[in-house]
Amino acid sequence: MGKDAKCTVDMCEKRQHAKGYCLKHYGQIWRDGKIRSVEEERRVVKGAKCSVAGCEKRIHGKGYCRVHYGQMWRHGEIRDGEEMRQMAEELSQRNDSDRVRKLQCELENAATMYRNVVGVEARLRWHRELGELRKEWDRLGIALPASVTAKASRTEDSDFH
Repeated sequence: MGKDAKCTVDMCEKRQHAKGYCLKHYGQIWRDGKIRSVEEERRVVKGAKCSVAGCEKRIHGKGYCRVHYGQMWRHGEIRDGEEMRQMAEELSQRNDSDRVRKLQCELENAATMYRNVVGVEARLRWHRELGELRKEWDRLGIALPASVTAKASRTEDSDFH
């Protein structure tokens, strides 16, 4: 693209901005997926609504609001509310199991550090860390796994408990 290259749309004399189009026409391609005619351009009203039936949100890109544009970009289709709710629920369950695994690892590491560090201040720090991690575990409402309870019980034989 040269400095003085013109827009590739017929009758447009503006300088190219991106992908062979001037800023105006590139914006139309990005938002609507097509170049609008002069008549269409006159009909477009600022604040136009999403092209999905029942959606009253303003257009973000290619005729869709942010939510529907994101669905088209990620999935290539518009998903209904029930399908999106199920996906969110599955993701939440996956996040919970990931959090449990991470928390278990953190508890095991904290118990190991508590047993192995030297000095009162360091042991107090890891004792507090263990307490906070146990509170988090209790909030999840799950029994501590045997590997963690064995390590944790060994830490309870300390002067700090």
